[in-house]
Amino acid sequence: MEDLKRYVRKVGLLGISSLLASISPLFLLPFLTKNLSIENYGIFVQFTVTMAVLPAITILGLPYTFVRYISSTKDSKAIQETFYSIVFLIGIVNLGLAFVLFIFAGQISAFLFDNNQVVALLLPITIFLTAFIMLSYDILRTFHRNNLYTFFIAAQAYSTVLIVVLFVTNGYGILGAIIGILITQIIFFLIMFSIVVKMIGFSFPKFHNTRQYLNFGIPTIPNNLSTFILDATDRYIIGYLIGMPAVGYYSGGFLLGSLIIVLLSPFFTLLLPILAPYHAINDISNIRRYLNHSIKLFLVVAIPATFILSTLSKNLLLVLSTPEIAAEGYTITPIVAVGGIFYGLYGIITQIIVLETKTHLTGNIWIFAAISNLIIAIIMGYIFGIIGVAITTLAAYLFAFLLTSHFAFKFIRCNFYYAFILKAVSSSIIITLLLLYINPHGLGFILFIILLAFIIYLIIMLILKGIRMYEIYFFLDILKDSYYKHRNKLLSRS
Repeated sequence: MEDLKRYVRKVGLLGISSLLASISPLFLLPFLTKNLSIENYGIFVQFTVTMAVLPAITILGLPYTFVRYISSTKDSKAIQETFYSIVFLIGIVNLGLAFVLFIFAGQISAFLFDNNQVVALLLPITIFLTAFIMLSYDILRTFHRNNLYTFFIAAQAYSTVLIVVLFVTNGYGILGAIIGILITQIIFFLIMFSIVVKMIGFSFPKFHNTRQYLNFGIPTIPNNLSTFILDATDRYIIGYLIGMPAVGYYSGGFLLGSLIIVLLSPFFTLLLPILAPYHAINDISNIRRYLNHSIKLFLVVAIPATFILSTLSKNLLLVLSTPEIAAEGYTITPIVAVGGIFYGLYGIITQIIVLETKTHLTGNIWIFAAISNLIIAIIMGYIFGIIGVAITTLAAYLFAFLLTSHFAFKFIRCNFYYAFILKAVSSSIIITLLLLYINPHGLGFILFIILLAFIIYLIIMLILKGIRMYEIYFFLDILKDSYYKHRNKLLSRS
């Protein structure tokens, strides 16, 4: 029971940190939409999406490989050898990509950035830095340095917001926004990478097991890239078919709906390092226990959050952006949010595939999903506009979840708690009716109503026995333990 308490405590801490980091674009949104033209906001979105997509490819799945193979070892030499072999390979690949992007900056600026060539020239630098920042995050989670991990996630997100806002509000426009991102990346690359090197020590790599790591890592690229693939495909297709303003409209609604995907982050971060040692001794019962609790914990928050965000999407966008973005983008939120539930379940279930080192399965699934999404999104986007593109993304998430579950359950079967899901949906429908009746306006009142709605949801779930009192006591014990642990740390320092 104590190990489960520790796990839930870590999920909660990392979940709060990930949520804080992920809502940071919401704080940035009003400054961007009110200080940039809708075309320049579209360029900013295209830049940030591309900055996330390309490094997810060029790291070759190697940081994820490090987590899988090094989580259960204490051999410092093996850790150093693996780490510096990965650093060298990632560095070479990203330098090569940077060179190519510099050469074709003109063509890239015309295709993605509305002929803004300076933005295109800054892209390779941000991609190189992003690759090593991603590697640093995975090293921290491998060694369970969760406090540092959560701190850097939130610190990087809000440092970016502060610096970008500073540049944009002082009249530096889209170029200032991109430079703000670059400055933040340089700072966090230097800090995080130096911490990792100090933690691991230094040695020259001999490239042992490189082929084994690449064979494991490369098939995980489509899996690790999955949300980025669909996100980028959506934006590129919308930008090409409909125009840069439509990218801005779509991004507002997508930003709210994708908060559901954020709820997966703590599970995706914590599960593999915890499960890998159990898998090494073939302890299937503990693996199943962690997966089942993770599924229920994810759904108990994701289901009501989907209903709340979908209902209040237009009200939130009116506060955070412009009336044009709110009017065009609010219909995207529920579609993306429902897709986020399927993607969250997929993200938990796929840990089974990774433990069994069958990463080629998820790789093939996402290659097929990406190609299908590209073709269908073009057709749907042409016929139905941005709503058609969003529906295509939902279908891709559902497809990946169903197919991954089919293969994963051949190794380890999990519980989806169908009776619990029915009660959670019923409770969420009730609070949705309440939200529609109140129809809150103003950011402060909306946030208060969201909190009130979630409390009412929990009360209804208790009445329906979707949540049991012993589960409430379990979480209260975790909060109490966390409080005393934190207080004792402060007392010991003083």
